[in-house]
Amino acid sequence: MTEVETKSLPENAYQPLKPGEAYPPIVPAEVYIPELTSRSIGWGILLCVIFTVASAYSGLKVGQVMESAIPISILAIGLARLYRRRSSLLENVIITGIGGVAGSVVAGAVFTVPALYILKLDPHPVQTIFICVAGGCLGILFLIPLRRYFVREMHGLLPYPEATAITEVLVTGEKGGSQAKLLLQATAIAGVYDLFVTTFQVWKEFVDFQFVPVMRTLSERARMVFSFDAIGFILGLGYVMGLRSSMILCAGGVLSNFVLVPLVWFIGSHLDSAVYPAAIPISKMAAVQIYRNYVRFIGVGAIATAGIFGIIKSLRIIAGSFGIALRVFRKGENGPADCERV
Repeated sequence: MTEVETKSLPENAYQPLKPGEAYPPIVPAEVYIPELTSRSIGWGILLCVIFTVASAYSGLKVGQVMESAIPISILAIGLARLYRRRSSLLENVIITGIGGVAGSVVAGAVFTVPALYILKLDPHPVQTIFICVAGGCLGILFLIPLRRYFVREMHGLLPYPEATAITEVLVTGEKGGSQAKLLLQATAIAGVYDLFVTTFQVWKEFVDFQFVPVMRTLSERARMVFSFDAIGFILGLGYVMGLRSSMILCAGGVLSNFVLVPLVWFIGSHLDSAVYPAAIPISKMAAVQIYRNYVRFIGVGAIATAGIFGIIKSLRIIAGSFGIALRVFRKGENGPADCERV
């Protein structure tokens, strides 16, 4: 077993490679260090379960799944201090890889399965589980041929901000250890905050501005409601997501509550009969009822449309990556020098 120094990444780690230039991996293919161990598998599965629950909650609550691999990479470095033999870089990669699956599988579930219930399809729980398992297996299956294209052929051309952050944490292990302590402290503070909000109800979790006369008038006459959730994890989620993504989510809320809901009210307030799928006339609905009966279906359609356009835009990349994989398989190019470890 050979020790590998992994204090920093090569200089060309984030730069496009010049013609004929090679990227030396941190862990060469001929070097063998602990990788797939009981430690890495056990911690990976445990963290995957924990962050799956957290990701599902955040996805169903605000429509945004947290990137679990980043905090898991920090925790992996911190957990290495519990053992006499510090975990190797590849063990931490396995922990992060297994645990990071949480966000991917949950995202596929929380953004599609609720739509099935909204559309009254009501899938059986066994069908739901099978859909999630099949989606995870298909993701791994497609990742095998796509990996070579994105990792080698697109080296330095795509930013991969989340993967970059994870790599920096795993490589600079001592820095990650101190961040793990900070992460645990932040978790404790957030837990105390939510305890006061949800359990003891010291202040309201849901802030409504109906006490302002202008907002109350807009709500009564135009069904225009201004409110938001005041819980800790949304603040932290916005910090992790960044300003741009957070503003996109806020823009969706503004569009729904200040444009679409009043628009449906303006069009349907003169109707005396109910409009499917609602059971009561729009003229008798509150803002939240208009949202649940009509506007959220627009959101379901937007998600489906975004998925279709995403697939169409990725067809060229997918076809090219499969072409590269087929050429490699035909030539039998699978020697040790051709394997990217990290």
